[in-house]
Amino acid sequence: MPNKFFYRSKVRRLIDLIAIPLTWAGAILFRYFRRNNGFKMPLTKKILFKKGVFPVIDHYEEPLFNTKRHLGRSLRQERNLPGINWNIG
Repeated sequence: MPNKFFYRSKVRRLIDLIAIPLTWAGAILFRYFRRNNGFKMPLTKKILFKKGVFPVIDHYEEPLFNTKRHLGRSLRQERNLPGINWNIG
């Protein structure tokens, strides 16, 4: 008999499939909202801020969220960053 984790993964997969049309419509709305800076949609802006959600466009002026696309390697890897040695002594 399958365990509860098996059923949870099946339910998540089903919810993911059901959410596709809603996600697609939301993505179109978010893109329109961000391109117009939200000024033309003050009620939508108010609701998004109230819920703690704000759409981010994959643009160099926005926070980096698509690291696989824009970074050649992880920022956690050791790097040699030459600069000024502030340790006087």
